[in-house]
Amino acid sequence: MESDRRPPSAPRDDYRQRLSSRARAAARHARRERGIRWFKRALLGSVIGYVVFDPTESSALVPLAVFLVPLTLVHELVIRAWRRTAIAADYYQAALARLDHRWIGVGPSGVRYRDAAHLYADDLDLFGRGSLFQLLCTARTRVGQDMLAAWLLAPADAQTVRARQAAIVELRDDVDLRETLAVLADDVRRLDAAALRAWAEAPAILSSRGGRAFGFCVAVGLIASFVAFVSLGGNWWLPALALLVVEAVMFVAARPILLQLSPLVGPAGESLAALARIAQVVARLTVNAPLLSELQAALCSDRRPPSARAAKLYGLLLPSPPVLLFAAQLVPPLETWRAGLARQVPEWLASAGQFDVLLAIAGYAYEHPADPFADVVDTGPLFEGEGLAHPLMSPDTCVRNDVRLSHELRMVLISGSNMSGKSTFLRCVGLNLVLALAGAPVPARRLRVSPMTLATAMRFVDSIHEGTSFFMAVLVRLRAIMQAAQERAPVLFLLDEILPGTNSHDRVVGAEAVLRELLKRGAVGLVTTHDLALARVVDELAPQAANFHCEDQLVDGRMTFDYKLRPGVVQKSNALALMRQMGLDV
Repeated sequence: MESDRRPPSAPRDDYRQRLSSRARAAARHARRERGIRWFKRALLGSVIGYVVFDPTESSALVPLAVFLVPLTLVHELVIRAWRRTAIAADYYQAALARLDHRWIGVGPSGVRYRDAAHLYADDLDLFGRGSLFQLLCTARTRVGQDMLAAWLLAPADAQTVRARQAAIVELRDDVDLRETLAVLADDVRRLDAAALRAWAEAPAILSSRGGRAFGFCVAVGLIASFVAFVSLGGNWWLPALALLVVEAVMFVAARPILLQLSPLVGPAGESLAALARIAQVVARLTVNAPLLSELQAALCSDRRPPSARAAKLYGLLLPSPPVLLFAAQLVPPLETWRAGLARQVPEWLASAGQFDVLLAIAGYAYEHPADPFADVVDTGPLFEGEGLAHPLMSPDTCVRNDVRLSHELRMVLISGSNMSGKSTFLRCVGLNLVLALAGAPVPARRLRVSPMTLATAMRFVDSIHEGTSFFMAVLVRLRAIMQAAQERAPVLFLLDEILPGTNSHDRVVGAEAVLRELLKRGAVGLVTTHDLALARVVDELAPQAANFHCEDQLVDGRMTFDYKLRPGVVQKSNALALMRQMGLDV
């Protein structure tokens, strides 16, 4: 699926206009808020003056009090409008920062998802400061962030990728929708999946029908007694007092139930309310993409999400006077709701998370109008990229390269000097595959891929605590890649300086054995090396393997690099020149 190739300036101009509009609106609401606030203070001062200096004219306070109530309501509306426009202005400010490549260190880094044992996450900088997750993640909910991490960590099949692409294309230009979710950020961020699941799976709180009915009658009788006492006088306070004693006894007896209810009402109630806000936004959409239609159907029922009704029910619990046991009276309908809806909670959460992720990637697609979607084919292995760029680098400085891996050319060995861009190119290929199989657009002129399991061996750390040497860490990772090639074929492997940490003879012999076995298991991949002896291995594996290289130039005593990939084996090394350039006498 190709991008529509909109002008790169389109999102920047749009964001600037929207930022200017929202900033002006925020300033206007701020002025109104200050004016109303000072007027309220003056009004309250007048009230205090009446009471202090002329208490006999207290009747004049009635019009002032009547006027103060709507004024307070108007003040609250102005404050809310001010907050909404200020949040929207901040949203576009952050969006412009992303376009200027000032996004590093801003927003969630996803460091909690790091897993050193994962086959490629650490090597490709998926999580952490300046990571792919931080670049993509404008998801507003924790469940959305969890799902984005899952999409990056596990490639999808071709059909799923195409469904995501269609949904992202439909959402891509809807900037207003993303602004709406950004303005609701404080509300939807309260969506706590763990609390909601705990609510759904908790045992029944109140099951005795007789106790509920008796409690209800006592509460109604207590209210009726107080009403009769106020309106009729006499001795109606005696039955009210008796019922109050009974109610107090019931409250003491029901206290364990109410204590069980309290921790569920707060987090679960807020989560249901947050889920309802998301569902209300989704319900208003007119969608065509099948995936969006599925999410809308899952979150909404006849345009009235069941999560919204459950959230309202929870809202009734919060202000209930404990002595009347109204909370206990409302537990039964809540329990009935829960019995019917508990099985839907996982589906609601998954749908809300998917929508949040799709909207985040749609924002990324909107901000990168020149980036196409990958053409994902069903069969492979295939990775055919033209003009590949590194997604975490600024487009102004990134150098693009081409690469093709398929049944015919299964492996490319890249030789080259230090700092010539070999490792960066491996990460460029890996990150493009991750983006493509998550359904996101890719920084390339064209990319055609098949679903593959990605496996890398690029960064290694020894461990004193685990008794693992550097070379042992290398072997552990290579064994994991070999197992993946056996169990989860096809595999795309990216090996940076294969088998470092041992002597040249063992490295060549071992590398040849590893590469031959990977190709035998149907894997394809890229390998970098400084050891030109490995070029002989590639010659023996031709035409399934080929040599490419990155080179440098010495200009006026300074080492320069163009970071371009060229056919053949590198013919020179720059290690000694770099050492001299750093002031080392060699």
